[in-house]
Amino acid sequence: MRFNALLVAGSLLAVGGLVALGPVRSSLGLALDGAWQLALIHAELALAPLLFMPVAGGRGKALSNLAAAAACASAGAATVLLFSFASMGKDGLDTRAFAGAVWLAVSGLLALGARFGAHWVLRGRILLLCAIGLPALWHYLLLEYAGSSGGQLAPFSPNWALATQSVSLWPLLLAGALAWFGALALPDRGRP
Repeated sequence: MRFNALLVAGSLLAVGGLVALGPVRSSLGLALDGAWQLALIHAELALAPLLFMPVAGGRGKALSNLAAAAACASAGAATVLLFSFASMGKDGLDTRAFAGAVWLAVSGLLALGARFGAHWVLRGRILLLCAIGLPALWHYLLLEYAGSSGGQLAPFSPNWALATQSVSLWPLLLAGALAWFGALALPDRGRP
């Protein structure tokens, strides 16, 4: 999809603009400070599996997907940093390496799925959305019903890792590098 980076920038601008509205911001309990910018960063991490649109195909398409992934990560970073001027916070700059690692892992896994067909991209999206959302849900359920914490689940979810401030780049970088290596190194299948 050649307008993928525009989709990322437009979506994050829409989220940031919506959260910047006074009534919405006050209903969420956010001020125009680091909390507002952190909400935008969480939106970027959560939307990455939905916004990256790899194209199924051979090695040539995988190279196009790699360029699209770099453009999407850059568009996301530019949008978050644009909003950092409004919030005067430094979270946008501090989280760029982590967000880049998330984009690398997400785009790599989806591009690897695209090498096997479009239906694998959908399966990859579901897997990534579960990895992002379920650890926080399990933490809530553990707190509510068992009185214990689910903080040990932070490595499985970028949003949960950012919320618990237990950010580690290495698992994301390793998953992303291996997935991209697979997407680029797999031989093209012969035409039927």
